[in-house]
Amino acid sequence: MPSSSIKGKSVVIIGGTAGIGLATAQAAAAAGAKVWVAGRSESHIEKAKLAAKGAFEVRQADTHDAESLKALFDE
Repeated sequence: MPSSSIKGKSVVIIGGTAGIGLATAQAAAAAGAKVWVAGRSESHIEKAKLAAKGAFEVRQADTHDAESLKALFDE
């Protein structure tokens, strides 16, 4: 991922609290993007917060709940 393409950009990753999504969030943050990660699982959210080490924001959101998504994007 070329860092110049996302440096200073905002990135939202739904389902980014584990696996490929979390790795993508870490890479995007390392490339200089402002990153928000969202997921449903409390345990994955807590693990993602530890992995983030302050490099990106981790929030709970459910794609089946419009209000949940609205709250995420209103931030």
